[in-house]
Amino acid sequence: IDILAGDLKIEVKAGKSHRKYPRNVLILDEEDLPRFLMEM
Repeated sequence: IDILAGDLKIEVKAGKSHRKYPRNVLILDEEDLPRFLMEM
């Protein structure tokens, strides 16, 4: 997990996710990250 902010947990992946993460972890790739940050 790359980012922890309160209850928000985010993993930023440069490629395809090869691991399984808990359900409450949001997984973003490099292309989705700028849009996600602008929408916050």
